[in-house]
Amino acid sequence: MKSVSTGRDRPAECHPLSVVCGMMIAVDTERLIGIWQRLLADPHKSWVLFGNGTCVVLTAPDGDLTEQATEILAEFGPAHAGTPAGDFGVIDLKDAEGWVVTGHHIDVLTFVAPDEPDDQSEMAVGVLGRSKRDRDGTELHVVHVEDRRGSSEPVQGPA
Repeated sequence: MKSVSTGRDRPAECHPLSVVCGMMIAVDTERLIGIWQRLLADPHKSWVLFGNGTCVVLTAPDGDLTEQATEILAEFGPAHAGTPAGDFGVIDLKDAEGWVVTGHHIDVLTFVAPDEPDDQSEMAVGVLGRSKRDRDGTELHVVHVEDRRGSSEPVQGPA
């Protein structure tokens, strides 16, 4: 398993402040990486994390994972009201505090921390998660790549 943070010229532990729904929210990259590592514990799943908490799970990782995830998020990240791109679902997490907001692509997921929304109703959490996904889908700023392609080899016993 290879884990790579791409903080570029910024410290890896914190992405600059993001404006989501008119609120200033500091996104702690290291915290998000830890949360996604716990949530996506399957050793066979590679994934890419974007700056506002959106994770693209790569079920068929191939070539450059950053490029593959960026293409998916560029298509399925931006939200458009009144279309499937504006739809969302909210998953209340059991293994971490917060929620995962789903969208119209099964492998594009956005984490919302419990301290982010002013209102913790499902609607408010979903709208915030959709807004974060929209920002990630337009900014396309990768902050972490979890490459698990090498860890999927089955262990073979004696012949």
